[in-house]
Amino acid sequence: MIAYTSVSAKPDEPYPPNCETLSLAFPCPGTPGSSHLTEWEKYSKNPILPSAPSDKVIAWRDPYARDWETLDRVRGKEPGEVSYGIIAGGYKSIGSALFLYEIDKQKVEDWTYLGDFGSKSSCWGGKPVDRWGADMRDIFEVANFVTLSAKVKSADGSNTTREEKRDFFMMSAATWASEDSTKFTPPQRPPRQEIFVSGDFAKCSEETVTFQPKVTGYIDRGGYYAMNTFYDPNRAAVVAHAWIMEDDLSHDKRHEQGWSGFLALPRIIKLEAISDVSGCLGDKLEEISSIELLPGATKDTHTVLALNVAPCQDVIDALKDRAEQKQSWDEDAIEQEIKTSSRRCIALGTVPSHTAILQTKFHVKEDERDPIVIRLRHNEDLSFHTSILFDTASGTITVDRSKSVSSDEAQHCDTRPEVVPHVLFYCRDEEGKSVLETLDVTVVLDHGVIEVFVNGRTAITTRIYTGHEEGCDHLSLEFGQRGVRSVELWHGLSCTLDYV
Repeated sequence: MIAYTSVSAKPDEPYPPNCETLSLAFPCPGTPGSSHLTEWEKYSKNPILPSAPSDKVIAWRDPYARDWETLDRVRGKEPGEVSYGIIAGGYKSIGSALFLYEIDKQKVEDWTYLGDFGSKSSCWGGKPVDRWGADMRDIFEVANFVTLSAKVKSADGSNTTREEKRDFFMMSAATWASEDSTKFTPPQRPPRQEIFVSGDFAKCSEETVTFQPKVTGYIDRGGYYAMNTFYDPNRAAVVAHAWIMEDDLSHDKRHEQGWSGFLALPRIIKLEAISDVSGCLGDKLEEISSIELLPGATKDTHTVLALNVAPCQDVIDALKDRAEQKQSWDEDAIEQEIKTSSRRCIALGTVPSHTAILQTKFHVKEDERDPIVIRLRHNEDLSFHTSILFDTASGTITVDRSKSVSSDEAQHCDTRPEVVPHVLFYCRDEEGKSVLETLDVTVVLDHGVIEVFVNGRTAITTRIYTGHEEGCDHLSLEFGQRGVRSVELWHGLSCTLDYV
């Protein structure tokens, strides 16, 4: 076990020497064959690192360690010869950084500093921040590194595939705040989000390497933070756990409810290859800095490499199995529903429930201007509701929380909308026609938590504070002239789920 201690610095004060240290603990001998690591013993010579590598550092925290074949290869090491550790942080007046260490596998207390990444600019690599590219902010927290791979169709038009590997840093990016934002009326969520960076390494000298970012983006565009990952051999995938922040609520209300924050649903993170992409609806492919474009099978197509983030399917399936009720509609059933309505709008759930999973697929028409709206109703007359809007023409998703709380409670809650980019890709079919992909949406409602996943490429986690016992007693779906392929809704999920 690796741990650190911290006495946080303040942005307007010098970084206190030795205010953050790195220490070790080892599992105590247990019952033979037991895997329960419940008792640990501190290393007698702690701390193994007594301070940050520079007195100009303003944060140095959250260690993460494992083997890293890519870095072994770049540095001329045998695979698995050493391990690597990173510590997140940043430099005063310079910006966020990751501090890299080599770990001796025979003496894990020996951490050798190799340098840092990202310290030359608050926006890593000096790239401008746009609506796609991640803002690197002032410091990093809870950083991970991982190598992901995907099977990519060969560009020669054959049916052969090759494996493409990419190295990712995934971390929380934060800004130093001079005052507590929750004291504002209403409170304001501090500027911090979960981001990723992918790029290439190069050897700079005998011991040091450089990193050149190529792709940046967001793991989640809402209140999802402090993510940690591990490789799960049972799922053969990288699994992520993170914290859903309570920054949208005032201190008084936090104290009143008696607790703060949640764990998000566990998520699978993988690299996805989307073949034969000829364009997208809502932006230009070349402007999307969160994806990588590879040559396609023809001169006017690409293979898109994108980070895919989705809830663990086995966890979703287990929740569905415990639902009190399931409702579903196919295309024919939906057409029958809207025949009785003057608008292309259908009512979904009518069973009061604090918890639900909604999954739906839409056919999107390029010339359709009205947004698709999923509306969660919190009371009978719809005066309290939360709306999830998909404006496919502009490539934007909005979670509108402005009506999710009563006026007398609004002073205690940050109800600003979550507004994030999302585009749909045009892909060539077998006949060479350019076909727009469907809009695939999963919404998970857990009392005051909403997790939205769209096409595996966009995730939004947010909080609502309805103050109403029924939570959500009705859902409706408005979709203009777009066709709905399917809608599935599970009500009344059991929130007691053994996961670990």
